[in-house]
Amino acid sequence: MNNYKKIWLRWQDSTAFEGWQNLPLRDSEIIVIETMGYLIEDNEDRFVVAHSVSSANHCNGVIAIPKVSVIKQRISK
Repeated sequence: MNNYKKIWLRWQDSTAFEGWQNLPLRDSEIIVIETMGYLIEDNEDRFVVAHSVSSANHCNGVIAIPKVSVIKQRISK
């Protein structure tokens, strides 16, 4: 078994549509995503999450999510 914590994130994807860099966004333009997986890295700027981890600690389906995009989070111990 791996020693990674499990994480659930609800976050807004600002790059899913054209013009995302023109802030502020209207509520109707915000696309909300839920991600569940293993917390590979947690630093000042982002969470790095993998959807699976092998017995050799190889991570698959890795995504980096900026913390400024996170609406809600749950991390298990």
